Amino acid sequence: DLGTSRELWEVKPATEAARPENVARTEFLTSALLNHGFTYRMVLAEELKRQPRLSNIQTMLKFGRQPISLVEREQIRQILANSRGIHWGALTKRDLGGRGRFILARLVLEGRLLFDMDASLDENTLFIPTEHAQRG
Repeated sequence: DLGTSRELWEVKPATEAARPENVARTEFLTSALLNHGFTYRMVLAEELKRQPRLSNIQTMLKFGRQPISLVEREQIRQILANSRGIHWGALTKRDLGGRGRFILARLVLEGRLLFDMDASLDENTLFIPTEHAQRG
């Protein structure tokens, strides 16, 4: 299983996020949305635009917009069942061929895979299932 997490992000500049009414709102939404199966996150605009994070986000959006099939999901699940993660560059050498990056990026956008957003994305970047990151 690649997880079923759903998140609602709100992006604000740091000065806005720190305002008392927004702090209280964040606390409320964090608690209230859990009852509906969502994780709420206040994300600072300054953090999102920092490099290489911004380039990584743009890459995930570029590749991850296409839907992926159940067969492709199962292929990734099988690969992950036998390894600690998948490298960005390795998928072009596997059965997934040219679709590998589209599949990984889609799963990142869905919140099913994670990678170090603060490191430059390259062939050796490791993607891991979200539930593995949550366990430690």
